[in-house]
Amino acid sequence: IEKARELGAIALFGEKYGDKVRVIKFGDSVELCGGTHTSATGTLGMFKIVSESAISAGVRRIEAVTAERAEELQYSVEDQIRGIAELLNNPKVEVAIKKMLESNEALQKEIDQLHKEQIDALVEKIIAERKGEGAFVIVRQVPYGSNMIKDLAYALRAKVNDLVMVLGNVSNDKPTLTIMLGDEIVAKGVDAGAVVREAAKVMNGGGGGQKFFATAGGKNPDALQAAIDKAVKWQDEQIIAAEQSLATELEALGCKLSLGDTYLDGIEADVVFRTPGMHPGNPAIRSLAEKGAYVTSEMEVFFEV
Repeated sequence: IEKARELGAIALFGEKYGDKVRVIKFGDSVELCGGTHTSATGTLGMFKIVSESAISAGVRRIEAVTAERAEELQYSVEDQIRGIAELLNNPKVEVAIKKMLESNEALQKEIDQLHKEQIDALVEKIIAERKGEGAFVIVRQVPYGSNMIKDLAYALRAKVNDLVMVLGNVSNDKPTLTIMLGDEIVAKGVDAGAVVREAAKVMNGGGGGQKFFATAGGKNPDALQAAIDKAVKWQDEQIIAAEQSLATELEALGCKLSLGDTYLDGIEADVVFRTPGMHPGNPAIRSLAEKGAYVTSEMEVFFEV
C-alpha cells in the first residue's frame, strides 16, 4: 500500500485496505480498487448506463448494467416501442406522437374558446336578471367545477363594481365555498378572506384569499348551505361595522349628522354629515373618501346604510 501511495493512488469509499492492494489506472487517474473488477472490459459484454446522480459535493455516481442484464433491458425497451407503435397504428413512433401532441394542442384551444364563450354568455344572462337597487348579490349553490366558478367570478367582477357573489359547489363529496366582491363592496370594509374563513368553520373546513376573492373547502357537504348563509351574514356585519367606524370618524371631525333621504349632486344618501369649513383637499376628507364615503360639491360627506 505504501508503494501505491507513492504512485499517487487515491483511496475511495472510505474503505480500509490491507498491506497489499490493487491499483487501477485510467488515463491520468490512479486509484485503489474499490470493488468488483475484471481483467478486461471485453468480458463485460454490453454495458448500459441506467442512471447518474450526485452522492456528495463533487462526487457523482454512475450506475449501469452489463452482459445479460443489459441485453434484457435493451429487449424490454424495444418491446415497449413496438407496443406504442401498435397502439398508435404507426411504425414511426416519434412522428405519430408529435402529430398526436399537435392535435391535442389544437383541441385544447377549441375547448378554451368554448369555455370562454360559455362564461361570457352566463355573465350576460346573470347581469340581465339583475333587479332592484343596492349591491348586486348572487348567492346560490351551483353544479359547476371550481375552475369554472373562478372564471365566472372574475368575469362578473370585471363588469359589476358592487358585486357580492357567494357560490357553493360540491365535488367528490367535498364542499367548496367561493366569494368574490366588487371594488365598491371592498371599499366598504368587507374582506372576502375573513368572511370565507369564518364561514368555512360551519362545514368543518378552512380557507382564505384576498380581500376581493377567497375560497374555502370543507369536509361536510350537508353544511354547505349553512356556510353560504353564514358568509352572507358575516359580510353584512362587516359593512355595518365599517360604516359605524366611518360615522365615528366623521363625528370626531365635528361633522353634524342628518337622517333621511337626501339628494346631492344626483346621489341618494341615507346618512349625511355636513362638514363646515372643510374643502376637498383636506387630508381627513380624502381619507374618508378612500374608505367609501362620498363628498359633494357642497362639502357634505355621506354614505348609504
